[in-house]
Amino acid sequence: MGVWGDDDMLKKVNLLDAANTGGAYDDNDDKGQAHSGKLDLIGAQKFEAYDNMYKIVDFLNRNLRKHNLMFGLSKEQDAMTMTIYEVE
Repeated sequence: MGVWGDDDMLKKVNLLDAANTGGAYDDNDDKGQAHSGKLDLIGAQKFEAYDNMYKIVDFLNRNLRKHNLMFGLSKEQDAMTMTIYEVE
């Protein structure tokens, strides 16, 4: 399965698309508490595409959600961009 074959990853990318256009983030944390608010971009880094990078982004999101951080990943041809957001 390729990088973009995972439905959960596509959901996260779609959430980030909404954030990039000023949208809101709405999801539940691991304790069932709802988070709803604006995503503020902290940083972005572009690099060569790496097939398993989505696993790193998923790991970071699962473990740093409680610190109001969310990570994103987008792919453009042979390059990827990782983004970091603060959830308000």
